[in-house]
Amino acid sequence: MKRYGMAAVVTEQRERFVIRMDFPSRAPIHIMTYQSGLPETLPDYTYETSLSEDKTKYTVSALLTDAHFKKLTGKINSFPDRFRRVFSFTEPVEIVREVYRAKVLTVELKKCGEEQKAA
Repeated sequence: MKRYGMAAVVTEQRERFVIRMDFPSRAPIHIMTYQSGLPETLPDYTYETSLSEDKTKYTVSALLTDAHFKKLTGKINSFPDRFRRVFSFTEPVEIVREVYRAKVLTVELKKCGEEQKAA
């Protein structure tokens, strides 16, 4: 699930949403991985985040840029080189904090009040 950006949990609190998204961390268990002498741990993915104009969609796009692992993507089943995940909210939000540590992206999104919806 991590390789497709699907390993994520969204928690709703009174004034905010918190997203905890696990990025891919382990190399595929495949003969090509071992033949290439690659480590068991994947390097960090390059990622970008964005908030839609209406502030109801938060998008995470990630790309595996390491040349050694990238040559295996598309050749090994279930090992894509990128993923994109869109989180939709029922009300506008604003990004308060994004922290990426140990292959986990944690995002805190503040719910916008009625006064900001009209702005």
